[in-house]
Amino acid sequence: MEFHRATDGYEATRKDGQVIRISKSECNKLWVVRYDNDFYGDNTAFAKTKRELVGQENRIERML
Repeated sequence: MEFHRATDGYEATRKDGQVIRISKSECNKLWVVRYDNDFYGDNTAFAKTKRELVGQENRIERML
């Protein structure tokens, strides 16, 4: 059994009007950045360090 600890989450509206939910969690020594409700399906990105995590978040933010 794997345990996941949710650490942060928020909703955002992209420029095209799509509302997505962005959440971070820590899972098996990896950070997970996930955004749901996208027109094209849910998307998940993994990061090994907090620096990579910030990079993933910035990539998502640029799409908003």
